[in-house]
Amino acid sequence: MIFFFCQPALVFVNYYVSQRIWQLAVLSGHLLISTIIANMASVQLYYQFISSDSETLLVGRIEAQIGIVYVIILSVIAIIIAALEKLNNRKK
Repeated sequence: MIFFFCQPALVFVNYYVSQRIWQLAVLSGHLLISTIIANMASVQLYYQFISSDSETLLVGRIEAQIGIVYVIILSVIAIIIAALEKLNNRKK
């Protein structure tokens, strides 16, 4: 669950660090990949050492899917804000 609190902070940092929209997209892609790997690794570790039933894998897959959707939504919002900011800067 800590990933859900850290991901908005990482998107916020990525937004301010990146100077171009494609840099923000690449950083968001890396965040998406790391989210998938972290969720799947935690599910496999939980499955291997704590609970070895099929419900554990199902819940883990759903959690991974929720994490993917969450990161995509945050990334799209950040990219849209960056694009709108660029358009406003060009108009001035």
